[in-house]
Amino acid sequence: MLKEIWILTKTVALAALIALFTVQFLVQPTIVEGNSMEPVVSSGERLLVNKVIYRFSPPERGDIVVLKTGKDNPEYLKRIVGLPGEEIEIRRGLTYVNGEILDEPYLKERMMGEYGPYSIPEGNVFVLGDNRNNSLDSRSPSLGFISLDQISGRADFVFWPLFDAKVLAGHPAKP
Repeated sequence: MLKEIWILTKTVALAALIALFTVQFLVQPTIVEGNSMEPVVSSGERLLVNKVIYRFSPPERGDIVVLKTGKDNPEYLKRIVGLPGEEIEIRRGLTYVNGEILDEPYLKERMMGEYGPYSIPEGNVFVLGDNRNNSLDSRSPSLGFISLDQISGRADFVFWPLFDAKVLAGHPAKP
């Protein structure tokens, strides 16, 4: 009996360590709060965030990322539309990268307002919500350009609700 309890204790401890390591360093489940990424991702959906991808390759345009904005501030889910060194501008409801219109088939409506042109500093990206008219993103002075070290990972998969499960990687945004 004592041997079985010891085996069970070791098994539970090992499982807990594996789960802790996975969530801390590899993949983290996250719940979406708010509608700034609609129609691609909706409030209440649960995502798997790949926390290791950017250790091996830089963020790419079109990646949906989780941002850490500070100790007491919430995390945000946004799409990278501008990369370091590029010029970004928004006019007549369209996003321009280096003077070319960005093809964004995932948007359901054109955004209001004008922005830029501004050059994205090295080590930073420019992010927007897919629901452009209802999103706090890089256009706002309170958020601005996002430092690469503020990105905690790439949202790769919606796993809940089960009937809405989908892969998020591969929603490209190309000029």
